[in-house]
Amino acid sequence: MLCYRLSLPPGFEIPKIEAMINVAVALFRSPAVFLRRFSLALLVSLLAGGCGRDMTDYERAKAKFDRDIKLNPESAEAFNGRGIIYTYQGRFDSALADFDRALEIHPNFALALNNRGLARHRLGQYHEAIEDFTRALDLDAGLAMAYNNRSMAHRSIGDLEGAVADCDSALTIEPQLAMAHLNRGLANYEGGHYRRAVTDFDRAIALDAGLAQAYNNRGLAHYEHGDHARARADFDVALGLDDTYAEAFANRGCLRRDLGEYEAAMLDFSRALELDSLSDEAYAGRAYACYRTGRLDEAVTNFTTALQINRHNHLAWYGRAITFHKTGQSTLAYADYRMALTVDSGFANTYVGLAMAAEEMGRYEEALAAYRSFVRLAGDDPSRAAAVERSRQRIAELSDNLDSE
Repeated sequence: MLCYRLSLPPGFEIPKIEAMINVAVALFRSPAVFLRRFSLALLVSLLAGGCGRDMTDYERAKAKFDRDIKLNPESAEAFNGRGIIYTYQGRFDSALADFDRALEIHPNFALALNNRGLARHRLGQYHEAIEDFTRALDLDAGLAMAYNNRSMAHRSIGDLEGAVADCDSALTIEPQLAMAHLNRGLANYEGGHYRRAVTDFDRAIALDAGLAQAYNNRGLAHYEHGDHARARADFDVALGLDDTYAEAFANRGCLRRDLGEYEAAMLDFSRALELDSLSDEAYAGRAYACYRTGRLDEAVTNFTTALQINRHNHLAWYGRAITFHKTGQSTLAYADYRMALTVDSGFANTYVGLAMAAEEMGRYEEALAAYRSFVRLAGDDPSRAAAVERSRQRIAELSDNLDSE
């Protein structure tokens, strides 16, 4: 199990902020070009989770728009531009207010609808974002970026077919749109179509060989398909392109951990945490590596930190449970197994752990039910055949003991 599922793609190179400001100066001379460039830049930053640029640069750009708005309070273009700057800065309420104002002035402003959709997507307002992207497309059916952006929103609500269809539409309009290939790869990956995902990521890389996210995501697809060598190579390339890429460090750490390279894995997880101290996945990944090397106290500490960050990380609950179990703390293990099941009741291994802890605590009927759940969920999985057989034996023995009481 890898720590990170996928990275959101940037898709386009972000124009240098100085160039953006220069374009802003020429706003009224060429508003269409300006708005499209800013829309693309916003798209990049939003989907990458932030831009990492000096905030004073954005303040300079914002000051230009402030002046433009003061000179012309009815300038939809200026409100739209300032809304983009606010979105870069993470000031989403202010961004939405500016996009709303731009649309009050110019209700058929397709790019402002697209940009508001991006801000709403960043806020987790996925259905509202889809409405904005759809309205933008009603106004401008050739706006490939709106199809691409809507695909992200569809994927966020679990509509993978809709996401793929939107990427197809975007690519019909702009076949060289690297982000659309990347986003289609995301949807195919999440749908379990790993070969298709690899093909999409290949195309994205062919169009832009500097897309670290494409290499990272292709590495995950290779891993899921069982090609560990190619997965490692892709993670290495991603990190060669961006040595501050926390997700790629964590993913390579997971790969190394699963291959038994525990010390190297811990180095990768630690580097990921230096870059992103709030990554519950990286803490959980490092905790599993600690567990495998017998550093059980460190494992508990890392699992606990992961859960302090995200109490919905079921693998952290499960991992801390098996660590407690290994140290003979059945009561603590039992509590964590139960918490893991409240987060994800479909993870078979949790039931066998719960069954064993329950037995040790004298909760035999609960243990019997848990063993049965494990057998049902494990099914014919060959990797769990031995555990299934042992569980069936315990089911028979516990049933006999309970019947004789």
